[in-house]
Amino acid sequence: MPAIDAAKGLSESISALTQDQLIQVFQSQGISRKQAQQWAQPLKLRSEALANSLDCYGDFIIPALLMLILQQSLFGGSAAASAGFGSKFHTCGSTRTACAVILGRGIPYFILYAGYALAFFFIHYRIWHIPFSGSILILTTFVGLHVLVVILSGFILGTFFKSRLCALLIALFSSYPLFLLSGIAWPPSSMPLYLQVIRLLFPSTYFFNSALLISRMQATWSDEYRAFAALLIMACVLFAALVVRLRLQSLRHWRIL
Repeated sequence: MPAIDAAKGLSESISALTQDQLIQVFQSQGISRKQAQQWAQPLKLRSEALANSLDCYGDFIIPALLMLILQQSLFGGSAAASAGFGSKFHTCGSTRTACAVILGRGIPYFILYAGYALAFFFIHYRIWHIPFSGSILILTTFVGLHVLVVILSGFILGTFFKSRLCALLIALFSSYPLFLLSGIAWPPSSMPLYLQVIRLLFPSTYFFNSALLISRMQATWSDEYRAFAALLIMACVLFAALVVRLRLQSLRHWRIL
């Protein structure tokens, strides 16, 4: 953002100097100053930020931080809730039972955090005076899909821990890396190639940018279909992986017995 501010100031300064030079040339040819000003700049330049309409740091960073808080609180909560899945649900030997366990535990989290996410966009935006001009339908779809992916990710992480505290700490520790890799902190093109590849594995990479573009720049389905497809694929893969994980833990439990 400092680089953008500096470039904007430099462009405006060059434009003003160029206009003054043109006015002097026209005046040297006997043209009045008023007429020279009109000829030097027939169309008035209006510079306005599209994604940051208030042109301030808070308007840019607050939505991203609130989305990070939403994501990480859900990620940590679902990971802590699913810690010890294998010892508690040792009857998940069938795919049907495993799916029932996932849905039974995931639906309350989905309802709670989907509602909170929508309240964040429509209430917190007003509290912080952040403009919202996007499609509610598209944003709601993205929010619901992202919440689903985060819940499944947390459930999978939690199955590797017996202690809720350990699962919660690992989930919260990921906040800083996920924020840096999301593309909000700095452009992905400035990252090393291996980080550009790794960042594609996290849902925040797609959701953060898409949510900002939808809510602030009126992005449509045609603009964000790649992000939607990526989140949908993640949800399907994570659900299948969690079913397999629960079944394996169930089989391991019965072998120990």
